[in-house]
Amino acid sequence: MAPDAQLGELTDRAVRLLGRAPARRRVLIGIAGAPGAGKTTLARRLAAAFCQLDDEVRRARLIRRHVEFGKTTEEVRDWVERLDQVNARIVAATAPAADLLIRG
Repeated sequence: MAPDAQLGELTDRAVRLLGRAPARRRVLIGIAGAPGAGKTTLARRLAAAFCQLDDEVRRARLIRRHVEFGKTTEEVRDWVERLDQVNARIVAATAPAADLLIRG
């Protein structure tokens, strides 16, 4: 299998695994391999997989997660608007430079 096809297959597999993760659980994906094996490329593709999440869905998930871990809805909404939205705009502005975008 060609290296690009392998990376695509690994990316798809990781996204499917994340989709099956239990609700309210964090997921850690480890990437290991020899130098030049494509670890950084795979990591970039996985990161890009989350660039295209609908803004309202992203906000709702973020708020829900922080409320579940003890913050008030008001605290989280304020934090989302002051800090997370700034980061979201940076991600949106740089997303076109990503090699792969997957809508979530």
